[in-house]
Amino acid sequence: MNQNFVYHMPTKIVFGNGALNNIAEHINGRKTILITSNGFVKRGLVDKIKSLSNDIIGVFTDIKSHPEFKDLEKTYNEIHK
Repeated sequence: MNQNFVYHMPTKIVFGNGALNNIAEHINGRKTILITSNGFVKRGLVDKIKSLSNDIIGVFTDIKSHPEFKDLEKTYNEIHK
């Protein structure tokens, strides 16, 4: 990754019974990439999330628990293909 960039991540956490059912409201029409672990896939959560919003345009599951910079760089490059 030979580019300069600024990364700013304001965090909003929505928690509670049925919170997932309102995901489309929080995505608010923005194209979204879901980056998660295979555990979410195995539990069916990725399919549920995708069924709740048409704005999820990609899913990446090849994520390690404690990624090294090279792992993040690989994911970045995959997203920007």
